[in-house]
Amino acid sequence: MKLTDIINSILYIYQLEQTPRSGYEKRGIPFNQKDCESVTEHIGTGAILSYLLALEYAPALDAKRVPLLLLFHDVPEAITKDRTPGEITPDQKKESEALAYAKIIAPFSRLGKEKLSLLHEEYLANQTPEAQFAHDIDVLQRCIRAGIYFKEHPELNILQEFFPETALIKNHKLQEICINALTQITH
Repeated sequence: MKLTDIINSILYIYQLEQTPRSGYEKRGIPFNQKDCESVTEHIGTGAILSYLLALEYAPALDAKRVPLLLLFHDVPEAITKDRTPGEITPDQKKESEALAYAKIIAPFSRLGKEKLSLLHEEYLANQTPEAQFAHDIDVLQRCIRAGIYFKEHPELNILQEFFPETALIKNHKLQEICINALTQITH
């Protein structure tokens, strides 16, 4: 592959810094690099939390693998943008993100593409303990961020929409952490 193709893929990744988490933006949090979280911030925070919490509460997991799953789970949004439920069907989202992911990793070596594809597929399948933990962290991070926004913008009442999502967290310790963090943030 040409170096220019790899550079184009790198530049796609940089688009994640300019891509707002649209669920918050649609609820009134302005995207201005100060208020509304970008996809890059979401990915980075989730990856850090996943490693810390896997070490502490899930010692049987491959703690190094969980952040890798989270680092790549939203990469397609560099092209597709962050779409919320209701904008497109789950099948359309899956198809558009698969095409975007393939485009972003296309310039890399066969081995690189294979490893990146396996990470993305593992996250999407949500079958391994590491992928399940990563999904729980994704929800935990989203809910805690909503709690922070609620504290900063109580007039938006954003927490009412996100608090029920804590029930999606399957790991009981992570669910407890999320609920207690939201209570601590909002009181």
